[in-house]
Order: sequence, then structure tokens, then C-alpha cells
Amino acid sequence: MDEPAPAPLALRVLIADENPASRRFLARVVQDSFSDPASIVECSDTGSALDLLGPDIDLLLVDQQLPEGGAAELLRQRGASPALKVVTTLYSDDERLFDLIRLGAAGYLLKEDRLEVQVEQLQRIAHGEPPLSPAIARCALAVLGPSSGSAAGRARLEPEESDVLNRLSRGYTLREVAASLSLRQAAIAGHIASIYRKVQAAQGV
Repeated sequence: MDEPAPAPLALRVLIADENPASRRFLARVVQDSFSDPASIVECSDTGSALDLLGPDIDLLLVDQQLPEGGAAELLRQRGASPALKVVTTLYSDDERLFDLIRLGAAGYLLKEDRLEVQVEQLQRIAHGEPPLSPAIARCALAVLGPSSGSAAGRARLEPEESDVLNRLSRGYTLREVAASLSLRQAAIAGHIASIYRKVQAAQGV
């Protein structure tokens, strides 16, 4: 008699947000984003998040303005954590998000987006397709562009990556960038993921 297949392991998630309603909403986002079950731990401040973000956590959702230090302090101290680290924020064009990407954030969710939009965005981030707003694209160009000195030498942009960044910095949508470069949107997403990695490689510059 065949043995039953083992139950899938639960995705281990840490949600760090001061607002209980926000934590409940993000728990719904997580549950709707993944087919596997999720084991969710919640906390409301940076100190608690630092205690809870161990090697057993697969996914971190952290509010940019988390009390007692915020996402920046958490990422500064736990940037090497193997968890997929996603920031929740009110403003996609807040240039401070760029510093969080440099510290290891894999992407961000807009807190005011509808549930289904956040689900789609989290799924994209989990599949290596992070978002990149015009403000963040401009910051990336400043760090990785040809006039950025040592950073460019350590994490040089490929020509197509530079083209993508230039267009995104001017407010093009992903579809418009793809059409203007005669590339598929999946290719654009791949370039953006590469740009994230290069930004993080240039963190110390």
C-alpha cells in the first residue's frame, strides 16, 4: 500500500507592522498569494522583529515606518537573512525606498493598493520580478550610471539595463518600455531584477 504523500511545508512568514488591521490585511495577501499554507508570526516594532527574524523565516513583510527604527534598521541588522524581504509603504516614489533596496529589500508593496493588486505584486516579487518606480530608477542611475565612479566599475549596467532604467526614470510603464525596446515584458522584468542585484552589490559605495 502506497504511503500518503507528505503534507507541504508551511511558508514561514513574519509580518512587522504597528497597525493590527494592516497585519490582518497582509496576512490575507500572503494567504492568497501562495498555494502552500503559511505559518504567520506578527509583531509591532523593530525590536520584536529583530528577535523573530531568524533563519527559519521564509518571507518578511515590514512596514517602512515600523516603530523603534523602521525597515531600514531591521534590514541593516538582518540584511543577510535568507528571508525574502518585502517593504510595505504608502509611497512608491519615496526615494528612501531606494536605501531599503540597497540594504536587501527584494521589492515593495503599496499599502493603499487593493488586495488583488498586492497579491499580484507579491507573487511577482516572489518570482523575481520586483517593481521599480521612476524615483527609484533615477536613484539607481545615480549609483550605477557611467558617471557614478567606483559603483559603476563594480556593478556596471548592461546597455539594455541602462535603456530600461532611463525609460523608467522618465515615467514609462513596463509595457511602454517593452514596446520601445522591442522586448517582451518578461525580459524587462529580468533586467529590473538584475538592476536590483547590482544596486545591492554597490551598497557600500
